[in-house]
Amino acid sequence: MSEESKSQNKKDNSPSSSSQKDDPIRNAHAQEEADTDQVLRDIEKMTPAKRKAVFSAIQYSGPLPPAEQLQAYEEILPGAADRIIKMAEDQALHRRTQEEKMVNSSCGDSRLGLWLGFTIGLCALVLSGTIAIFADTTLGSLLGFVSITSLVGVFVYGSRQKRQASEEGKDKSPRK
Repeated sequence: MSEESKSQNKKDNSPSSSSQKDDPIRNAHAQEEADTDQVLRDIEKMTPAKRKAVFSAIQYSGPLPPAEQLQAYEEILPGAADRIIKMAEDQALHRRTQEEKMVNSSCGDSRLGLWLGFTIGLCALVLSGTIAIFADTTLGSLLGFVSITSLVGVFVYGSRQKRQASEEGKDKSPRK
């Protein structure tokens, strides 16, 4: 094969320049790189004081901004600080109310599960006793054994799950 046909073959197998231009992901990535480079060039041209002003940021955590910021809000709009504090108080009250509802719901679900388990276990034992007395002693005994074993297994498994969950909760709690 001649050199000319090899180079023609390479051109046919490589992606065409028009398909590269039509690729929106490549275009977006290239544009993002160009934008980043332009921002970096603009930052390099700035004076140190202007750079500090551009890159300074205030970060705080919690429902309320720092006192200086509250005071600034108050100067701009009288009563704004009270509104911000009231908003934080309302949010805290809402969060506590929701947590209380979740705890009460969880307790109710646990109680319901206990009562249903008790009822099912009692029915299974009555049924196994009835079968043992009136029909087949072996079948009645087997049904009683299986029902009691199942209830004990569920209880032990549930207790183990609760213990693991409480241990995980202790591990995640912040240390002082």
